Amino acid sequence: IYTDYTFQVSESLKGTASGTLRLSVPGGSVGLARQSFAGTPKLTAGEEYVVFVWTSRSGVHHIIGLSQGLFTAGVNSAGEVVLRRGPATAHVVDKQGKEVADGAIELTWGDLERRVRGAGVAR
Repeated sequence: IYTDYTFQVSESLKGTASGTLRLSVPGGSVGLARQSFAGTPKLTAGEEYVVFVWTSRSGVHHIIGLSQGLFTAGVNSAGEVVLRRGPATAHVVDKQGKEVADGAIELTWGDLERRVRGAGVAR
């Protein structure tokens, strides 16, 4: 079971997303059947999000890393847009399969924009 969410895209840091974007998230309910997955983000209508998206071969859009690829947007006391992601609700492992701690992340929109746009620059 998947739940589809439709987002209004206000800005794209990478790629060509514009207008609306439909994302599929694992889990949900159909009739009496309900299915859930560890690490699946909880989305709320009316909230603003920054989402890292990947597209499957069949053209379906998904959030990269489930909750890891979703940030909630808000405004701090200085008037800056601040992005927040809580710690992962699933176990996180490193390349060798060893479990590692995952903490919350908070950064400004400007910081994220510099990191994403700078990621394509050769060093």
